[in-house]
Amino acid sequence: MQPFSNSIYQDNELSAGTIGQILDALSEIKCEDLAFTNIRTLLLTYHLHLSSREFLTAIDEKFWSSCFDQCLWASQKYNILRFLSKLLTCWLDSPYAEVFYSPPEFDDLNYLYSVGSHWLNVFADVLPSTHLTQTSRSSSKRKTSVEYVSKAKVAVMSITKPQQVDLAYNFERLCHKIGSLLERYCLNAGLFKEVSAEGACALPDKSLLKNTLTKTSLHLPSFADFSVTELAEQLTYQDKVLFSNVFPPDCLNYVRQRPAPTIEPTIKQFNQVYRLVITTILESPPNSHSQVSSFFDNPSFASTLALTSASVSFTGNYLRRGEAVTSQALKAAVVDAAVESSQQQESGLAQRTDRIAKWVSVTARLRDLRSFSAFKAVITALQSCAIQSLRQSWNQFEMQVLSMICLCTFRFI
Repeated sequence: MQPFSNSIYQDNELSAGTIGQILDALSEIKCEDLAFTNIRTLLLTYHLHLSSREFLTAIDEKFWSSCFDQCLWASQKYNILRFLSKLLTCWLDSPYAEVFYSPPEFDDLNYLYSVGSHWLNVFADVLPSTHLTQTSRSSSKRKTSVEYVSKAKVAVMSITKPQQVDLAYNFERLCHKIGSLLERYCLNAGLFKEVSAEGACALPDKSLLKNTLTKTSLHLPSFADFSVTELAEQLTYQDKVLFSNVFPPDCLNYVRQRPAPTIEPTIKQFNQVYRLVITTILESPPNSHSQVSSFFDNPSFASTLALTSASVSFTGNYLRRGEAVTSQALKAAVVDAAVESSQQQESGLAQRTDRIAKWVSVTARLRDLRSFSAFKAVITALQSCAIQSLRQSWNQFEMQVLSMICLCTFRFI
């Protein structure tokens, strides 16, 4: 008589059940494509009910219960253990592996590595001597007792030797994949694993470092060094990298006030772009000639301008009338200071106008590239109170845009 779980897949549908029942049902699927589809469904939806640690614990318990279950045939044990290895391998190869990125401890990933090491230790006797030395070297760090592993070795003796070798190599590849992922995450987080004296790298000579530091001159590029296209394409590329790493269920988890490690970088990127726009416009760079007219080449400039610039009425500057100044020297000093101040204001006004025009052109280019996250961040910054309060800069910018439109219209007449 066939088990009841086989009938679940006659219609290629997965019925609901406990995590143990779902693992049992998935391990009995013979079609590779259907099994992979259901594995992806399980990885996509498990954390709606379980945490990653609870899911890993359930998988580990399934491994040991299958090893000690005397009611299972050897072929059934082999299929279940091979499925568990395939499940974890698919998990690590998919974008869902981002759930293990939790620096600096990486608790879930270290726990997964210990689970894979325990599984490998059960079948370590069928591996060559080179593999046995590596296995015994790391066995001192395992929490599973030697007696428990020895009992599991006896329980799986019913599995044929070729199948045991296949499982051993699968678990070995799984441990190697987990270790590689852990090293990559440590490097991404700025962490470095401890290494032995044999594998340590030699430190460079201090004299060489001094010579290198003295000969090397740092040049930090400014906002004016980048073109509109370079800025837009770089922002688009950063958004592409961030959104390609987004784990779809994290969007729901973030709404539910749960940790969403793949969503937080996109929010930080949005805020960084917002602050970058405001900082580059308000900062005081070295003097440069006006370049507003060079930003009007993009055909999307006019339609984008309607989203960024507010209708600001021009208001002249009125001087207060006070008492007459009798001292000629004081009057001359005031006039000189006023002239110098007006020149500085005109220079700063022209520079801010150039930056506003450049960011408006960047938004037009971002819209052409369909980079709507960066587009929204720049638009939000241009509509902020800090930028919209620059009335004179916006007035000069609008007058220059109007003059360019009139000039282009005159050329076509």
